[in-house]
Amino acid sequence: MVIDFVPSVCKDTKDGKKKVPATFSGKIRLRAPTFDEKYQYIEESGLDLDEEGNMESKGGQLKTIRRLVGFSKKHYEEITLKRISDGVEFKSFEQMEVDSSCDAILIDVGSQLINGFKPTKN
Repeated sequence: MVIDFVPSVCKDTKDGKKKVPATFSGKIRLRAPTFDEKYQYIEESGLDLDEEGNMESKGGQLKTIRRLVGFSKKHYEEITLKRISDGVEFKSFEQMEVDSSCDAILIDVGSQLINGFKPTKN
């Protein structure tokens, strides 16, 4: 299944009563992980389930994040993102991974790999 994913940085948010505008616009088309891939990523990233079924990191959060972002690379099908502040466009994972303004996007996608993508109506 292919999902059109809108990263959280592409959405306006609120900080209390103050509106915080999006810093990027666009979307990423991703191939959703299969059941087996999802649980392989959980296992190989150093995550475990606690007694209540919540995920917890056994090997350190930075290590887990790096692994999840690495696993996500093969799931990117198309990237159409634009940084609002200067109009720079991102069309590939390789462009995003070397620009620190994209770190939150990479982490967002990596996290969704194990939390599950939710199909939405366009």
